[in-house]
Amino acid sequence: MIIETTRFGRIEVDDKSLINLQRGIIGYEDATEFCILREHPDSVFNWLQCTTRPDLALLVVDPWEVAPDYHIELSPVEADYLDAYHSEDILALTVADAGSNDCEVTINFACPIIINSKSLTGLQVVLDGERQSTGRSQPRKSTTGTARRTAKAA
Repeated sequence: MIIETTRFGRIEVDDKSLINLQRGIIGYEDATEFCILREHPDSVFNWLQCTTRPDLALLVVDPWEVAPDYHIELSPVEADYLDAYHSEDILALTVADAGSNDCEVTINFACPIIINSKSLTGLQVVLDGERQSTGRSQPRKSTTGTARRTAKAA
């Protein structure tokens, strides 16, 4: 599939790698089909690019790459919707904002996008105060490392 993007131009993406977020993302409920694009191979940051809106690309990061102690507990309804009941069933992305100085990134840990790693069906969840705190700042030049994943259905 060929998609148009304002950030990367015209690119080809594998249809089998498309992520379906039927409920959209907060603020972009009409955008439901995405792909993950890697701009720099040595960075933990990627782009969640909407396939139907060229202007919609969100900077995202796997939360466990920058916060190994990060914990997500899905509600039974969320786990059922995603058909994901174990940490190995999911891919989690947190939206990041580089701001105007591009030196430090603020990551929104309170509203992760959870994706079933097999079906590529996803859902953005809003974690309440007991389930997770809001964002932290991270240096922009992070490198990939190993991290412990903790995610489970409640």
